[in-house]
Amino acid sequence: MGDSVKLINAFREDLLRWNRQINLVSRQETEDRLKGLFNQCAGGVGSILNHLDFSVEEVPPRPQLFYFDLGSGGGLPGVVWHILFSDQFDEVKSWLVEPREKRAWFLKRLNRIPDMPPFGVLHGRWGDVCISDMEFTGSGAEIPVVVISLKALYLDDTEVLKGLFGAFSGFHGTFDVIIARYYPPEQIFDPELEKLLNIPQKGSQLEMGDSVCTSHGGGVVPLSDPGLGLASLVLSSYLVSPGD
Repeated sequence: MGDSVKLINAFREDLLRWNRQINLVSRQETEDRLKGLFNQCAGGVGSILNHLDFSVEEVPPRPQLFYFDLGSGGGLPGVVWHILFSDQFDEVKSWLVEPREKRAWFLKRLNRIPDMPPFGVLHGRWGDVCISDMEFTGSGAEIPVVVISLKALYLDDTEVLKGLFGAFSGFHGTFDVIIARYYPPEQIFDPELEKLLNIPQKGSQLEMGDSVCTSHGGGVVPLSDPGLGLASLVLSSYLVSPGD
């Protein structure tokens, strides 16, 4: 955890430094806003680990984790989640997807931070980017986990999943997918939101190429630290398996 704190602090310093030249986060009350955002990032990872029924005291190895942050901007939550996930999983591969050139450039240079676990940056829009170095090695109970975070509520689950399968060639295997969106705490998961995000009912199946995505449904989950009180997560999840 000590290394994670150092890495997150180094990221924060770079974010503040380059925010003067590139609009990465709000320039009004930046320090206070960043404190809240970093707390939200940490709480979000805790909520996802709880969703996966992982204990932070659990001893690795754990399944492989593949992480994508869509519209990563200044790297929140992408960089923080990448660092914290790297503490909790035996193997983590992350990609931050950002369509704006200057912000993608900033994200790439964060790999220069000493001891930063390497991550990829994809300059483009989700659905247009392509990755060639993804490999699943998990099997049985230790199936890989794919986590996708995004801020855009208008990008529904079908589009998110299509982008995932479209990013790879020869994509096969069995794995879990969790789609996570930050959400104001006063909001509720109602039929309108479920329809907007196009989240299938639990047990429903979507065909994606040669694979079948079985929905576990979705809902609003509070951050793992109830003292934050600043946001919640909309989580939806799927089991992906080869089709017949």
